[in-house]
Amino acid sequence: QESLDFIKNLDKDVEIILLSDEDSFVQSNDYFAQANSVLKKYDLNSDKITLTYVDTVKNPAYLQEYQDENLTENSIIVKSGDKHKIISVQDIFDIQRSYYGSAITGSKAEQELTSAILYVTSDNQTKIAFLKGYGEQDSTPFQELLKKNNFAISEISLLNEEIPDDVTLAMIFGSERDLDASSVE
Repeated sequence: QESLDFIKNLDKDVEIILLSDEDSFVQSNDYFAQANSVLKKYDLNSDKITLTYVDTVKNPAYLQEYQDENLTENSIIVKSGDKHKIISVQDIFDIQRSYYGSAITGSKAEQELTSAILYVTSDNQTKIAFLKGYGEQDSTPFQELLKKNNFAISEISLLNEEIPDDVTLAMIFGSERDLDASSVE
């Protein structure tokens, strides 16, 4: 219901592009059919959202606009104006991996689509700087979570950079060494 309320109040046009022909996508398995159903609900419940299927085998030129992106078959492009976000198959499904292979165990299509729509329609993002240079822990999973929730992330080395004025929050993610006086200042 929260997603429906959000998309019904959109004031910008949003295009959702699935890089597959609809029949091929739906026939992959039940989870893909469920994800397609979710995509269609976004299109049906908002006059600001359009859903398009692009068969990249028949229309490979379509990918040229996104040649610097990591697109694969069944990727989803969510765009509004000059902003876009790519959602991969790995993003919309819970995938359990084991020695014997991998299997889809659940769907995250609604959460990923709502997050992507929020990202492409938002005029301002809160900027968070991850401070580097003192042996920090790997913050990649946390940064990815923040990006999915519409935060702009940057990494800044306190050893040779200043924190920009537009950064709302500066974060040191588990440093191994204490900061020197000039970095603290």
